[in-house]
Amino acid sequence: MSPNRRLLRIASLVLGIAFVTSSAVRADFVDLWANKIDVPLHKSPPRGHSKVLLIPVQIDYNGTSGNFLPIDLTQLNDFFTPTAVDAVHFTFPGYLKVASNSRYSADVTIAPLVHYVGCPPLLIDTSNASACGLPSGNIAALTKSMNFVRDIFAKSHAAGVDFSKFDINGEFATADGTIDGVMIVLNIPGVSMSFPISYVNGGSDLNGGTGGPLVLNGIKIAQVAIGGAVTFPDSSQHLETIVTHQFGSLLGLTDLNYDHPSSGDQYPNWQGLHFSSMGDWDFGAKNFLPDPESRRALAWQDQHVVSGTETLTLQPAANGGYAVKLGMMNSSRQEYYLAEVRGAVGGYDSQVTDSNGNPVWGLAVYHVDWSVGPTAAEGAFVNRLISCLDCNPWHPFIANVESSGIFGLVVNGAADLGATTHTGQGDDKVLYGTGSPTLQSIANAGILSSGNRYTATNWYDGTSSGIKINNVVVNADHTVTATFTAPAFTNPCSDVLCPPLMVCTTAGVTAGSCVASTDPVADGGPVNTGDAGPVIPTGGSSSGCSTSGRDASSTLLWLLPIALLLAAAVRRQVRA
Repeated sequence: MSPNRRLLRIASLVLGIAFVTSSAVRADFVDLWANKIDVPLHKSPPRGHSKVLLIPVQIDYNGTSGNFLPIDLTQLNDFFTPTAVDAVHFTFPGYLKVASNSRYSADVTIAPLVHYVGCPPLLIDTSNASACGLPSGNIAALTKSMNFVRDIFAKSHAAGVDFSKFDINGEFATADGTIDGVMIVLNIPGVSMSFPISYVNGGSDLNGGTGGPLVLNGIKIAQVAIGGAVTFPDSSQHLETIVTHQFGSLLGLTDLNYDHPSSGDQYPNWQGLHFSSMGDWDFGAKNFLPDPESRRALAWQDQHVVSGTETLTLQPAANGGYAVKLGMMNSSRQEYYLAEVRGAVGGYDSQVTDSNGNPVWGLAVYHVDWSVGPTAAEGAFVNRLISCLDCNPWHPFIANVESSGIFGLVVNGAADLGATTHTGQGDDKVLYGTGSPTLQSIANAGILSSGNRYTATNWYDGTSSGIKINNVVVNADHTVTATFTAPAFTNPCSDVLCPPLMVCTTAGVTAGSCVASTDPVADGGPVNTGDAGPVIPTGGSSSGCSTSGRDASSTLLWLLPIALLLAAAVRRQVRA
């Protein structure tokens, strides 16, 4: 059956909840690394080698919420713990390897099955005793949700899981007292969420304390990714793909999809950023890599910053290709363009298809504007669950620049791989290929809007950027050759902030990229430094940013509007 890929908005706004902190801490969850130094408190380490725990949870239930199918543990093992990791088969370690260009890897251990016979009391809907699901929508519901997560950890611990075995990586590539990463898969259809336990754990933890991370075997559990079941067109059930998306949130990546409102939906077919597992991926068996801005933020992908006019030949992203950056941020403007080659390589980026459902390759172009992007301010991620980063198609954080010029992704949505007719906008209308028209700024463009649509490289205020892409040719080996023009600059690192253990390189083809350093490096910018520097919010501040693993946000606890934390609890109605 064809999936309904429409997102469900399930959380209601909770008013009157105070935001209280004991100090001016600068840290946030899913902020796309606007803060570079809040591992492990709000992010899991995204580089080096980690040990990750996966807890499968099976609920034997058949009622008004549907029939929860049993978990296929063999299928889970094949995806998360394959005997070989390669670029041919879509597996979790393979996905991390390809997406990160081998800069991040994780050994996954699957815990003993947590089994509930019948719907757990914590999941029973008080208004409908026969319904079963993760509650959301108010503070009381939050307590039940967190208590259920706590119960899962307690059962895993009682079953013999030693949580100390999952702390080998951290901000400086060593154990830091916090788990490297933990995922929960549930056989509840459509569940999709991740959240920082440090914010929401208002009750007693498993060691008798109150608030902050859970602590097991002396190891803090600060964040968790939760994914439910997806039913594919052949009626098979999979628990791999939703949690793979949510695991990206633990690494700091933010959702780049569109939260469809329950009424008055202006863009019913639009799903947000295309060509991204953090965007409009439908959680099917065919996949996207994360977008280049997300991979850049994690230092998973190099970039080449164009100065003047250059003709380049680029490899597909799934084959290790770098992204081209066009334009530099400064104190008055935080915009630039990115371009990279997208298309299937082995089992990855396999969702990139033309209007007939066949694989296609070409140049994907993105417009990035950090002025509407995530910030590192404490608790700001809650607002992003209300007003998602890509909810305004005419000025999102990251926008697809379509070669067709008809804004087909907004009007028609992406082509539906689960439908026999592949309805929607095929990627041959989005990618730039051989014969595509020149992409450049136009005069007197005005502000982009639904009533003033144009495809060009103007900045969002309508002014010319001086950026141009032309002479695009897709070669027989799926590389793409194109000529790129961008304003000249003197320092490719002037708007780059690298995480600890990395520095920005100023020379070579990938100047402007973060590369490994042999020694820990300070978090040195960018900051407001006039025309020479950008204005991206940073994690450092004179008031102190916790880098020691101290739970600096424990005073928030239940004071946050937690119903909004769970807004992603069923963000999409997946294949049914």
